[in-house]
Amino acid sequence: MNVYGVTVEGRGIRVGIEDQDAVGFFRLVRVVALDVATAKNRATALVQAEWDAGPHRRLNRGNDPQLRVDSVSALPWWHRFLPARRGYIFFPEDSPSNAV
Repeated sequence: MNVYGVTVEGRGIRVGIEDQDAVGFFRLVRVVALDVATAKNRATALVQAEWDAGPHRRLNRGNDPQLRVDSVSALPWWHRFLPARRGYIFFPEDSPSNAV
């Protein structure tokens, strides 16, 4: 079994964060899996389960998050002994003034 770091992106939400609405998030997940495809499936299932049971769902005024895997990387074997990262990284909607 390999250890993978998976970045899952969720979009379509609307959660008030500070003085603006977040429309999406990133969640960094560490999973143990046989291959990349299994790691992706486990990571998205974990994020969906966390979202469904967590406090952010109650605060969400938008849709259920549409999840996709942003990146996957193999981690050294010893990462399985470190505490996993927790939490979400929320981002606001891009406004025309922020467009490049």
